[in-house]
Amino acid sequence: AAECDFAKVAGADQVVVVGNLPYHLSSAILFEVLDQVAHVPRAVFTLQKEVVDRLSAEPGGRDYGVLSVMLGLRFEIECAFDVPAHFFHPPPKVDSAVLKLTRRPKPLAEVKDEARFRRVVKAAFAQRRKTLSNSLKSDKDLCSDWAPVLAAAGVDGSRRAETLSVQEFAALERALG
Repeated sequence: AAECDFAKVAGADQVVVVGNLPYHLSSAILFEVLDQVAHVPRAVFTLQKEVVDRLSAEPGGRDYGVLSVMLGLRFEIECAFDVPAHFFHPPPKVDSAVLKLTRRPKPLAEVKDEARFRRVVKAAFAQRRKTLSNSLKSDKDLCSDWAPVLAAAGVDGSRRAETLSVQEFAALERALG
């Protein structure tokens, strides 16, 4: 599933992807869904509850991260319901939850280059305890001087990545040119 062309396997242009994801492959599979967003109007997954909490987190908290932003650009993210560990046999050591991703009719914000958007988001979260100005420098090939980019995007470089909305990340990407 982490390397599957969903539409090709299903023999259809639009597919709903459903699964009980292995916890150690969750991120890889979610990135694959994101890469195939044009063919996936909806995805429903059972995941570790902690992962669902992180994915559905709002800006400003520790749970908000790279996948929250990346998925949030293209999908509505919803925790449909929790699934306690005792519902499984044998019961795992963690609780689960059902994640529902519904493709947005259009992205939450305009980006010029989705690959570059992904790089901006990953660079911003590369060093979570640092300010945005310092974290963004982790991808040296992306930009050599972030001060004018941050100013053009209207984003204060002293903030931390987890405080930025999807729209602010998109503004940073667009400000790169």
